[in-house]
Amino acid sequence: MNTNLTEDNLNRLALGIIEKNKCSYQEALKILGSLKLYVRCGEAIRKSGSLQAALLTIVNTGKRAFLGGVNVAMPNSVALKLQWPFSADLNTAVTNLGATVIPEAEIGKNFSIHLGLSASIDDNSIEVVCNGWSGGISNGIDRINLNQDVDFALGGILGGAIAVSAVFMKLTNINPSSCDHSNGVSLWRPDLSWTSVEAQGPKLKYLPKRVWLLGLGHLGQAYAWTLSMLPYAKPEDFNLLLQDFDRITDGNYSAGLLTDKQNFTPRKTRHCANWLETSGFVATITERKYDSSTIRTDEEPYLALCGFDNAKSRLPLEGSGFDLVVESAIGSDVSDFDSIITHTFPGANKKPSDIWKDETENNISEALIDAMQKEVKKEECGVLVTNLANKAMSASFVGAVASALVVSEVLRALHGGIRFESIVVRLRSLKNIRTSAIGEYSTELGRNGFTMAAPVEQVRQ
Repeated sequence: MNTNLTEDNLNRLALGIIEKNKCSYQEALKILGSLKLYVRCGEAIRKSGSLQAALLTIVNTGKRAFLGGVNVAMPNSVALKLQWPFSADLNTAVTNLGATVIPEAEIGKNFSIHLGLSASIDDNSIEVVCNGWSGGISNGIDRINLNQDVDFALGGILGGAIAVSAVFMKLTNINPSSCDHSNGVSLWRPDLSWTSVEAQGPKLKYLPKRVWLLGLGHLGQAYAWTLSMLPYAKPEDFNLLLQDFDRITDGNYSAGLLTDKQNFTPRKTRHCANWLETSGFVATITERKYDSSTIRTDEEPYLALCGFDNAKSRLPLEGSGFDLVVESAIGSDVSDFDSIITHTFPGANKKPSDIWKDETENNISEALIDAMQKEVKKEECGVLVTNLANKAMSASFVGAVASALVVSEVLRALHGGIRFESIVVRLRSLKNIRTSAIGEYSTELGRNGFTMAAPVEQVRQ
């Protein structure tokens, strides 16, 4: 019995393992602790910014789900092609993020993710296939050809997160066939097959100059992770306003992409600001709760990315004076934790009040109630047990996919692409993406301003 289990140190990914296996919380942690992730990288990773972003995302999401460790076999001394100030080269970045670099022979017969090694895909591996706008996995049978002239981090973040999701669901038996089929998403045209010519997207020219991040939990940190890897020609031209009132706790590690096991700045705003400022960006913080009285003024961003985890907080989104709000929400238990829905406001057919006014709380799983009752002292049962069991299952790789969808909405707006009122994605069923389009973007981000993107070959110069 773990008498110290609290809402602050609960591993949210373990909740899904409990539901799936009808086991105790400690048994769920043992299952997560037995999971190891293996990655093989080929020489192609030297030339591709999107593949490098995929690798960093695989490591950062993988270490939070595969608690037995992330092991990477890769070429020596790979120069970085990304905006990444924390390390001198890709190899160091991988180890600094928490992976172990190993000889390829040590992978043996373990199931592995391949990057830039398509010729070696077999029944015991999958390949990440990506470019700037698209990302997914190949089972080695299907030959996926994407336009590699369009190369930036976004599609790699997507593809890497999809790969980690697929391997996690395979090894935990949540979806045993998750690696059997080739699947992916075009972020330029999520309504089309990711391999179609029309879905390839243009070369990246423009990036947002200002962004207001609403919430810095699971989703908000994923947005920051993705934005930080975009190829800003002048990072100092990018201004972020970070809004959250909460503190980082031990339990945030399993889902928050910017959360470390030891955090010396416990306020989420300050921790994320420090991380972004290291990348050369300008960050401003506000630690008041977002509500109906929050109104943008003066030079504050006209663009907001919302990562709230509850319906009530989303209700005021159209009344804050933003020209464009992009928000996402994810599922809460083992049956739908990999489900993502995005919305854009204002000017959509449905307002926040139409979508969330009558939203009700999910029923609490009996398996979670039983497991939590065994973890706390008898005198603490009741409210604590209910609160623990009522927490949503969350996985960092789901947040990373959501962030790619959200940020792509902004990039489409800057490049005159299609505006989607909503996009619905389920990672275990990527062939069934649902979208609702409301025309092409024109002036939605006109007042927010833009700055130039650097070609990937110039990002590290």
